[in-house]
Amino acid sequence: MKPPPVPSLLRLCAYILLIGFSRALNITVPSEPVQGNVGDSVLLPVIYSVPQPPAMLQIIWNHENSIVLFSEMTLSGSGEPPALKIMNEYHIVVGRYQHRVVFYPNNASILLRNVQLNDSGRYTVTFQELNQSRPMVLDIDNPKSECSDQDSTQHSHNEEERDKGRNFIHPLVVRGLCVAIFLSVIIGLHCTWWRQVRKCRNEVL
Repeated sequence: MKPPPVPSLLRLCAYILLIGFSRALNITVPSEPVQGNVGDSVLLPVIYSVPQPPAMLQIIWNHENSIVLFSEMTLSGSGEPPALKIMNEYHIVVGRYQHRVVFYPNNASILLRNVQLNDSGRYTVTFQELNQSRPMVLDIDNPKSECSDQDSTQHSHNEEERDKGRNFIHPLVVRGLCVAIFLSVIIGLHCTWWRQVRKCRNEVL
């Protein structure tokens, strides 16, 4: 007795799953935030591989809600496992990222030049045809600002020390003036008394 034929719908589902597994995309991005300083160039690294590359691959980079870069590539693969080859490509850098972004199509990484504080935040790389994306975080520090804060703190501390010095010197000046005035009065009285004594002696003689 022959087994019943497999329904065509099941065959179609199995075929779709087979295609999906054959095109499984492996994407690796940093799990920890990428660090950088203002003015530096910072690499946002990506590694991807696809056993059965599609004819066309579109990659989109986003920063928060803004598009950074759009790339479209024609791919081919040969060998076992297939080596990915880029037959044709073009890339568009959007907005304020123009002339600051370098795209590496072989691994989908981007290099950000002359990064600023507003470049910090969440970045997402999306492989459009394969409907997969990966996020990463960029943290930008400003060492010059920290140095300025330290200088400002030191300046404030020096000002406080000078104010304390002034407050300490001021009472001493007042005391010195009081002592000088007191001595002047004493000397003046002594001189007056001595003149009176000499006058009395002269009158007696």
